[in-house]
Amino acid sequence: RLCFFLRAPPPVCSNGTKGNEGAANTIEIIETKSAANQRGYAPTLPTTVRTYPPLNSNAAKVVRCGGKVPTAASSCNSKKAPSSKSLIDDGRADNDSTEVRGVKEYSYSGVFGPKSTQSEVYNNIAAPLVDGLFPRDMDSESLGESALLFTLGVTNAGKTHTVMGTGFETKGGKKSTDYPSENWGIIPRALHHILTRIDGNNSAAATNAGGPKLQMYMSYLEIYNESIYDLLPQKTQNAASRRPCDGPPTLKLRESRRGRIFVRDLARHAVSS
Repeated sequence: RLCFFLRAPPPVCSNGTKGNEGAANTIEIIETKSAANQRGYAPTLPTTVRTYPPLNSNAAKVVRCGGKVPTAASSCNSKKAPSSKSLIDDGRADNDSTEVRGVKEYSYSGVFGPKSTQSEVYNNIAAPLVDGLFPRDMDSESLGESALLFTLGVTNAGKTHTVMGTGFETKGGKKSTDYPSENWGIIPRALHHILTRIDGNNSAAATNAGGPKLQMYMSYLEIYNESIYDLLPQKTQNAASRRPCDGPPTLKLRESRRGRIFVRDLARHAVSS
């Protein structure tokens, strides 16, 4: 199942004013009254957004001029900020047949507003994926489902804040004892979630002799300029023979006989905390 989520950023100020004062929001989240999402995922989230052209853009000026290119003497050069209605309606009496200029609508599996918290994003997106990694019946030989989650956005869109967050860094030699921190992103929350599930399963397996025990392994790679690099390589004897100017060795992408895609010689590390 493929799902797309949107986390709307806070409004951006275009007049140099700091903070949210003077900021114009060009994204409108359309609240839905239906209790269930049509895609069957995250039923409490809205699924549609409406975007408007920035107020200082040429697209907004064309909209305010009724589709005509503005001139220096045109009255549409007014400094008064247009409302949402002026961006949608061109002023004709027949509003039902009015052509929408510069305004577009997009649908997603779920939309998070600018005031959404890190826990809301994780609980609706990543938590179901983590729970799906584990079989429902740990005593059976069934397996969980693999999952892939990635972020996409322009620079300064908030990808790092959503994925990593803050609050997990070591400060003054001491680590925060608040687990999970409210500022944690998806990755630290997912690791904490997985390790908690593993610890609970292994504790139950120790009580019920013969139950399966789980172990988490982690790999960390980077794909840059169509080359794959291991960011957590194992220390080997061959590493000493490489010159510093050679850079890190590149790895190869391979496919097994069963159709499984993997990276050859990618290091795997056992993780317990």
